[in-house]
Formats: sequence, structure tokens, C-alpha cells
Amino acid sequence: MWFIKIFLLIFLLSTVTAIEFNCDFTGSYSCKVYNITIDSPDDVFVTKIIGTHAAGKTNNDVNTIDTRGLIIRYFPKNLESFFPNIENIFIESGLYELHQEDLEAFPQLKNLYMSYNHIEYLEKDLFINNPNLQLIYFEVNNIKYVDRNVFDDLTQLTTLSLDRNNCVTGKASGSECDVNDLIQVIVNSCTINANPQVQLINELNEDIEDLLLVNGNLTMNCAKNLFSQNSGSIIQTV
Repeated sequence: MWFIKIFLLIFLLSTVTAIEFNCDFTGSYSCKVYNITIDSPDDVFVTKIIGTHAAGKTNNDVNTIDTRGLIIRYFPKNLESFFPNIENIFIESGLYELHQEDLEAFPQLKNLYMSYNHIEYLEKDLFINNPNLQLIYFEVNNIKYVDRNVFDDLTQLTTLSLDRNNCVTGKASGSECDVNDLIQVIVNSCTINANPQVQLINELNEDIEDLLLVNGNLTMNCAKNLFSQNSGSIIQTV
């Protein structure tokens, strides 16, 4: 299996621009990232960490990644190779999207701060590899849809905030009952199945893809009818 991992690493390095992380190592014990911008999905693979550790500290002691104040549109990859013990992640930097594979390398993750981004969708099994999460912040995003099972099995979750989002606004902290009540509000307001129009849109898009699939290749010669989410009217695109 090792040669497969090496092949995948070489392939990834050949297709993705390598980046260096400049870290100011502070507090107890954080990599405060500075002097970097990630605005392309091709510029996310971290190959080097630059910074001076406090006396007696190493990369293994770093428990926090903090990119606040920077522009980070896409989640950086390969951080776990340098920092294997991350418990806290602050990416409040205009992030466009967040996926399960972004978080799977952080099984010890306890606190996730994702406010002030542009995230629209929390996908199925997003936190399946992060069972130790205690605090999750998605304040001031553009969240429209949340899969029904996103918060399943997070038995240690004590603080959850999706304040000021498109489909919901709310925060719960300190009480398991309050957190569960907020999760139910999110399920009722934000899940795809909770909105029949959204469900119809998704079904239509799947049908359109089937219609456009000809001999294994997509053709754009067919017109697509999509329902507008806001108005319910039909928009025709060619």
C-alpha cells in the first residue's frame, strides 16, 4: 500500500501548487498563520512550515491552526503532516466550502471556528471523523442547506452556533438539551428534505445529467430547465 500512497502524493504534487505556511507560534500552543493568501483550489497543498518555536516546543506541540485576518478561500491540505495533534481550527477567512476530506485528518479536533466565511452547504457525514468535537461555530456564513445527519453522533458537542445564516439563525451553549433543540431547528429549516422545492430542484438536476449523458460523454446541446430557488419560476439555459 505504501507505493500507492507515494504515487498519490506525487500525482497531487504535480497537479497542485505547493504553498508555505508562515507561523507565529504563540499561546498554548498555536500556529498563527500570516502573510499568505489561498484563493485557488490548486494552491492548497502545504509543503513547508516557516517559523521559530518557543523553547522546548516542536510541531508536535501545536494544537491550534489560526488563519483569522487572512484570505483563505479553500481549505489547506497536508497540515497534518506537520501538526498531527490539532485540536482547534480557526478559519474565519472567507472560505467558500468545507468537506469531510478537509477534516478527516484531524481526529482529535475539539473546537471548530468557521464563522465569517461563504459556506453554503454542510454535507453529509461532514464530521464523521471528528467525534470529539465540543464546539462548532458557523456564524455569518451563507448556509442554505444542511444534510440531516451532519451532527449525528457528536456526543460531546456542548456549543453550536449557526447564527446569521440563510436558512437559520441560532446559538446554543452549555446545555445538551439546548444544543439538541437547535439541531432540530436546523433539521426542520435547512435540510433538503425539509424544503420540497429544493428537493425538486435536485431531482431535476439529476434527471438533466442523465439526459445529457450520451455514450459516457456530456453534451451541452440540450436545453436545461432549472427552477429558481427564490421565485419558483423556470429559467431556461442553453
